[in-house]
Amino acid sequence: MLFPAAAIVAVSDVSGTQPSAAGAPQVGLSLPDADSLFELAPGYRVRCIARLPQPIIMGLALGDVCGDGWPELITGTGPDSRLYFHRYDPVSKTFKTHLFAERLAGADCPNGVVSNILVADLNGNGTNEIVAMTDQEFEDSNMKFWIFFRDAAGWQKKMVAVPGMSHWTHGLAVHEDQREGMLDIFSVHCGHGEVFRYSFSRDLLGINLRIVKLMWAPGENLEIADVFNTGRKKLIVVQGDDFYNTAVKIYGFTSVGLTKWPEACIDSYQEKRFCDATTCTGDLDNDGKNEMVVGWAYPRSGAEITLVVYKFDTTGEVVDIIPLVEFSGDYGTGYLEARMRIGKIGSDSRNRLYVSRAEKGIYQFTLEPNGHKSVTHILRPKVRNFSTGRILLGDLDRDGRNELIFVGSVAFGEGQSEALVFLLNGGGDG
Repeated sequence: MLFPAAAIVAVSDVSGTQPSAAGAPQVGLSLPDADSLFELAPGYRVRCIARLPQPIIMGLALGDVCGDGWPELITGTGPDSRLYFHRYDPVSKTFKTHLFAERLAGADCPNGVVSNILVADLNGNGTNEIVAMTDQEFEDSNMKFWIFFRDAAGWQKKMVAVPGMSHWTHGLAVHEDQREGMLDIFSVHCGHGEVFRYSFSRDLLGINLRIVKLMWAPGENLEIADVFNTGRKKLIVVQGDDFYNTAVKIYGFTSVGLTKWPEACIDSYQEKRFCDATTCTGDLDNDGKNEMVVGWAYPRSGAEITLVVYKFDTTGEVVDIIPLVEFSGDYGTGYLEARMRIGKIGSDSRNRLYVSRAEKGIYQFTLEPNGHKSVTHILRPKVRNFSTGRILLGDLDRDGRNELIFVGSVAFGEGQSEALVFLLNGGGDG
């Protein structure tokens, strides 16, 4: 359901519904005092903006999907596979939360999750669409690819079941199609490591999906970025392996998909092999060129995590390797998918790396062009059973400065928890 004026309806009744914040059912759970939940580094402020009647938030995206110039934060939850809208109200200076859709994994799916969300203008008409991927833990081949878009009649939807032998999605990313104004989407899945490419018709009702890479090993992370600094983006994918043969592979794009062989491959650090990895690409040292950060995990439980920065030349050769930190002897989380972001928040003029580590909270890493590095533990939970989850950088309240948006969950009983959404402000060059 998409902002219905009255009671919640099934997602099959979406078509033609007009989004109206005034008439939408708002989620009215009381918000906790964020200051009572966290210890903050000096200069930072945190605010809880939403509390959801769901135990987990996984999907997280930001963009103007209603066409009014104001961004919506969209969260995807489990086990009811819901999408929520979170909008800032400049009059009351509060955030409003509305249910957008539910049971996207299926009406009879008991443990479905909206695992990944994208907001993008797929057909170049000046209006953003919402893409959501649903998964079902412990079940094979129950992945669903949803697209929601607006036309003259209101909101429309399209769903395709994703074939293959896997059951979980570990990344969505957009890439320019050869057709003017069109975008394609790529996804990767654990289990057998299928990389799918999704192409769309101009009216978005036609979706063509095909496997462009099959790794026969878990696909654990995917992003698309100009990692070689040539002006041409590459697809970066992690080929996972429980037996410590994980590799980060970088492919080029072709007219039909991806290059047959990777243009670069990293499968170890200091002769040590790992069972998992996550990547995050951006200009971390603020020299005008992108670097790739890899979070190597050993073992999968996260007892040891090593963050390493890789610099490439334009041919794909690694020209510098800079270790940032090694977390050892603690839990946190070894799986950092969507928990690492490079960018600016608050009044900061420099890009930094932000990492969310479950019970350990959020860390900030600074890297200078000369290689000097520092780390600050900017947010630390001070209540038991609280974990920080995925993060995003963006200007949700339109004040011209980015916030760090993060989700979290708190367990309050055996098998019981609830999910919350927070904004972290502050930072700077001081």
